[in-house]
Parts: sequence; structure tokens; C-alpha cells
Amino acid sequence: NLPAINSQTILVSSWGGGLYVYNSPTLVLNYIQFIGNKASTGGAMAVSGSSDAPKIENVAFAQNYAAQAGGALYSAQSLSLVSTLFLGNKSGSIAGALLKAGGGVFLVDRCFFAGNSSAGDGGAIYDQSGVGNTYINTVFSANQSGNKGGALFIGNIFNTRTNSFINCTFSGNT
Repeated sequence: NLPAINSQTILVSSWGGGLYVYNSPTLVLNYIQFIGNKASTGGAMAVSGSSDAPKIENVAFAQNYAAQAGGALYSAQSLSLVSTLFLGNKSGSIAGALLKAGGGVFLVDRCFFAGNSSAGDGGAIYDQSGVGNTYINTVFSANQSGNKGGALFIGNIFNTRTNSFINCTFSGNT
């Protein structure tokens, strides 16, 4: 069984209902579940100020809620997501599953985003910077946005770096 980080309180914190990481030089999460956590930003987890890109692998984010942004996860820096599930997370504003703020890049490899929703942009992901990210073998299914980007909203139209999508599937997003 995987360890689970749960919260039964309406809003446990303003940032990272299950876990808030600030200024950590190295963060590796492997085989963890974040289920039913709630916060204003980063319903399950929030990461900022770290010098290294956190590596999140074989992690499940399910049924988490953020009143403002990042139903499951908020990151203000580079990030590596590998074999990670985002299922049924919600945001009252933007980024149903993941809000990537700031200019760092991220790798999303063999991840699954399904049934996530936001009242605003980015049913699954809201990428504020749109800076040179890579998505590999990732599935976006049945995610819903109240405005733009049922699966993915990429901001910063002035960005000159390329976002890459390799062997990804987008299905039934609205």
C-alpha cells in the first residue's frame, strides 16, 4: 500500500493542503498518495523557492481542491513529473490539477490527467509561463474548463521557447 496524505478540514491552509515545500534544496516524492486535501492554492501540494527541480514519480493526486488555483499541485519553479496520476481534482478558479507559475521548465512523462476541472482556464493544467516544457506519453482525458483549455492552457504568448508534445493523447476534454 502507498502512504496517503489526507486532510478532512474545509481549508487547512492557504498553500499546500497536504504538503508545502519552501526552499528545499532537493525534493523527491515516490509512491505517495494525496487524497482529498484542500487549500486556497495547491490543494494537495505547493512548491516554491527550491533551487533544484522537484522530482515527483509514481504519485497519485486524487479528489483534491483549491479554492483559487492548482486543485492538486502548485509549482513556482521547474518540475519533473513521471508516472503520476491526477484524478478528479478541482479548482474554484484556474488549474484544475496543476498550476505552473514562474519561468521554470517542466517535464511531464507518462502521466495521466483525467476528470479534473476548473471554473476558469486550464481544466487539467494552467501553465502561466509556457516556457519550453516537454510532455511525453501523457494522456489528458475528460478534463473540463469553465473558460479556455479543457485539458491545458498555456500562457505567455511572448514566449519564444518551444513546448514539445510527444506521443500524447487528448480525449474528451471540454
